Amino acid sequence: TYIMKINKIVLALGGALVFFATTLNAQEQPWSFGVKAGASMSWLRGLDELYPAKVGEDNFDYKASGRTHFAGGLTAGYAFHENVGVGLEVLYAGLGGELATSNKLPDNASDDAKKANKPKASRIHSHNVVIPVMVKLFPMGCDPDEGILTVDLGFQAVWPLGVAFEKKGNGDKDKFEALKDTSGNKIDESKIVNLLTMGAIAGISYEFPELGLTLEGRYHFGLGNLFKDDVDAKTYRKNNLGSVDSKNVQDNYATVSLGYNFARLLM
Repeated sequence: TYIMKINKIVLALGGALVFFATTLNAQEQPWSFGVKAGASMSWLRGLDELYPAKVGEDNFDYKASGRTHFAGGLTAGYAFHENVGVGLEVLYAGLGGELATSNKLPDNASDDAKKANKPKASRIHSHNVVIPVMVKLFPMGCDPDEGILTVDLGFQAVWPLGVAFEKKGNGDKDKFEALKDTSGNKIDESKIVNLLTMGAIAGISYEFPELGLTLEGRYHFGLGNLFKDDVDAKTYRKNNLGSVDSKNVQDNYATVSLGYNFARLLM
């Protein structure tokens, strides 16, 4: 009986290995590795909620907006089944957003007052290393001769390499300049920005038959707070940036990119 159980286990494992090997053999190239480059539209969710609506007798309006940046890097993937695989990427992404601040005028404000009420703009720009880890789904199978439609779902880690806090005064012709602290020095990002944040990602791509060219669209949803949330960080932000709220601020961005799968050259 014991020997029969062992034989059944061996046969089951052997069958599983044969099935797995047959599945991989049916795929002409389970591996993929390449590069991609494109543009991202990013914004800082919650940035317009950091500042007080009223200071003294003055009321303020805040309007956050996005910015366009470059994004791209190295990609790798492995399809362990014709419909399921995994992916790992090492990317660069420029992220950030802008905030326009203006006085909130009464409804009966004159045209001259409205014209003079030009918003003051400030922005945050960061250079980041981004490492996504994904499950890759192939609804139509993973056959490069037929083209490959891929749905990506996963998480990513974001390391800011450098963060710039900038502002400009009234008028569209004014250039952005570095924000200064109360001592006249540039804002110390290490006192404000977290060294690591996390995010969720969802995207869809299509690799054209036999060419290896891939067109991709992806959305990145920030989960971690860009800013540190300890007492010292909040105090520094209040004294030098004027923010008084502890609202979380997340990097959200969407990317469109074009890539190439070098594994197609080996087929």
